[in-house]
Amino acid sequence: MTPSIQNLKNETTFLMHVTGDGLPDDRFAVQFFQSKADGDIVPVHPEGPTGKGKPRPSIMTLEKVRALRPGRDGIIIATGIDDRKCRLQAWGIRASGIGYDRRVKG
Repeated sequence: MTPSIQNLKNETTFLMHVTGDGLPDDRFAVQFFQSKADGDIVPVHPEGPTGKGKPRPSIMTLEKVRALRPGRDGIIIATGIDDRKCRLQAWGIRASGIGYDRRVKG
């Protein structure tokens, strides 16, 4: 399941990490990723599977960034546009790797 902005708000976040001086910026470049069962992390479109081409960062305000929640396999990275040192990372429960066996059986 690919995360979309609509269903990100309903999921719970397991791990959030803020770097820099908190979130002082007003605009953020937001990238969405998904962790696979084999340990790979791949970029995904925020629109879901309908997006075409290489996923590009979405520009969002601070309020929208605070409202985002990743799916179970999702990772969201928001980087400040004016202040590159301020960054927020939100990891879903499977993406954080805690309690999840990533070995592929077969």
